[in-house]
Amino acid sequence: MTTIAPEILLLSLGNRSSRADVEQVHGSLLHSLDSRSNVSWAFTARETFEHLDREAPPRGILIANPTIVHPEYDELSTKLVAYVRKGGIVIHGGFFSTDIRPDDLGTYMQAKWDLPWKAGSYYRTTLYLNQEAIPRSTTGLLSSYNQKAVFLEGVNPDVAWYVISDRSVVESLAPGSEINILETPVAFARAGDGWIGYLGDVNGEVGTVAVILKMFGLT
Repeated sequence: MTTIAPEILLLSLGNRSSRADVEQVHGSLLHSLDSRSNVSWAFTARETFEHLDREAPPRGILIANPTIVHPEYDELSTKLVAYVRKGGIVIHGGFFSTDIRPDDLGTYMQAKWDLPWKAGSYYRTTLYLNQEAIPRSTTGLLSSYNQKAVFLEGVNPDVAWYVISDRSVVESLAPGSEINILETPVAFARAGDGWIGYLGDVNGEVGTVAVILKMFGLT
């Protein structure tokens, strides 16, 4: 009996050349997704609607840049929220945290997802796995890993997959940033029958690849 691989949709709104940027920086992630799923791409709202309106929509969607927060994509955002509430998975990763304006992040999360998540600090440190927050087996996830990331504030600790500990050493703190030990760059929360995720890692670390695979239920 042939097993059909689940579909993962990579949403990179805007110029199709942005795919090359994603492939260059996040090649390891794309390779890992390709080996475990049927990867599709969408560059416009219309293309995304076509995927969402199918009888069998994608298992998950990775929003790879922050263009979705622009007002012209309000209808698409509403559609994505409905998709998640019916059991879908949406993860904000790739260049989303790298390119989004801090104020836009908080506004988008509150207005579209009814979440108090806001842009927090930006720095590099070692984060440690919060096993109590993982809704499934932690197999494949690193117990800790170092990343430079845009952290989120306002995240319930119960959905923060990786957190700061007393062993964490702050590196590369951006000017104007302050350390808040309650912030996290890795969050995954229930939304209706589905899930919404956020990855603040700006460099596509190996540990982040493992997190995305786990969030999509591919490991």
